Amino acid sequence: MDVGIKDVAVTSDGFFTGAPRYSYRYHRKLKRAQRKLACMQKGSNHWRRQRLKVARLHEKIANSRQDFLRKRRKSWKRSVSEVKIFSPR
Repeated sequence: MDVGIKDVAVTSDGFFTGAPRYSYRYHRKLKRAQRKLACMQKGSNHWRRQRLKVARLHEKIANSRQDFLRKRRKSWKRSVSEVKIFSPR
């Protein structure tokens, strides 16, 4: 199995999983929220609330990526009977 950026995993038999594009899904919302945050006066109550909104969006993206990896790993483990891990030296 080969792990990369374009495809998450590629096995020796040619099976590959495409990379998730969760950051693109939330890109517009995150962009707007960060622009709004940048215009606010640092330390104000509105700035603190907006900072939490940006943090929630970042957390949502991270959780979506983790969910994708967990689902792929689980489906791959079901389909493969034996797993060997080699460490390159």
